Amino acid sequence: TGEVDERIGVDQGSFSLGLSIDDQNRIIAAIRGQPLLRVFQNGKLVSDLSPAFSEELSAIWSEVLFENGRLHIVDYLTSTLKTFRYPIGSSTDSNDA
Repeated sequence: TGEVDERIGVDQGSFSLGLSIDDQNRIIAAIRGQPLLRVFQNGKLVSDLSPAFSEELSAIWSEVLFENGRLHIVDYLTSTLKTFRYPIGSSTDSNDA
């Protein structure tokens, strides 16, 4: 029921958009650009993870997955899987894919 009305990627290099749905059928969108990593839920910004993880994730990743209270962000360029508690709190896991 929300709408993200923002230009992303302009003067910020490449970006990607990952989408998933949580266990309450809410849309989760994660925008990853350089150096952005922001998570939206139903069109509202719920977390800006950029400061904590901009060095660890590459400019373009490919998947965002929700599973049992966890949000997984898969970066295929660096073979990295980042897992966060959802709703976003602190990083719970950091595994190499």
